[in-house]
Amino acid sequence: MAVMSQQDPEMLKKTLFYGAYTEIEFKNRSQQLIKEFQANDQWAYQALQFVEDVVRHRNFVSSFCYPCIRLLKISLIKKNKDQLQLRMRRQYILAVQYGDLPKPDDATFLEILGSVNE
Repeated sequence: MAVMSQQDPEMLKKTLFYGAYTEIEFKNRSQQLIKEFQANDQWAYQALQFVEDVVRHRNFVSSFCYPCIRLLKISLIKKNKDQLQLRMRRQYILAVQYGDLPKPDDATFLEILGSVNE
């Protein structure tokens, strides 16, 4: 969380946008924060509080693939069929398609794509 607390509001917004949420409450809160986005310290504080709330219930790496790959250089894409990992892979694919995360080699990307359609 130390790395996250140093990020600007735009980075935090993308963190929320590409977040993987298995609870509707977290998904709704994320969408609301994104809707109310302001590039200021108050919004950033609320976003960080939200990330901390999610991490109290779910694994940071699985919930927030965007900052893990972008900032921490952790590119762990689990093949686990658990809902959280499945949603994380979908969000990862979205981030790659939008150009916010680098695309891996074709074979790896095709494997990841296939893992969300099984």
